[in-house]
Amino acid sequence: ENMGELWGKCDEFIIISKCIYGEFSIFVKRLIDRSLPLCYPFFCKREGKMHHELRYNNQPQITVYFYSDDMTQAEQIVAKERVLVTGINFGSSKEKVTFLSSASELIVSSEL
Repeated sequence: ENMGELWGKCDEFIIISKCIYGEFSIFVKRLIDRSLPLCYPFFCKREGKMHHELRYNNQPQITVYFYSDDMTQAEQIVAKERVLVTGINFGSSKEKVTFLSSASELIVSSEL
C-alpha cells in the first residue's frame, strides 16, 4: 500500500530470486509487474526505448541476487539483460547482479 512512498525514499532496492531460464521467478516477476504504478501512466523515451515516465526523482541502485544450482552462462547473460531493463524501467542509478548456487549461500555471506 505504501510501496511508492518507500521506493521514493530508498537508496537501494534489493531483489533475491531463483533464476529460471535467465528470468526472475514468477513470484518476483509478479511483484515487479505490480510495481509499475510507481511510474506515471505516461510514456517517454529513455535510452532509445519507450518507458513509463518516472514518478519519483530518486534513482536507487537495484541489486539482484539470482540463485540456481544449474545456471548456464546463457542464462546469466539473459538475467543481466533483464536486470538492466528493469533498472531502466524504474529509473535506477546503477544495477548490480550477483549469481549464487543457492539461496543459503547469500545467508552465509551476509553473516561474514
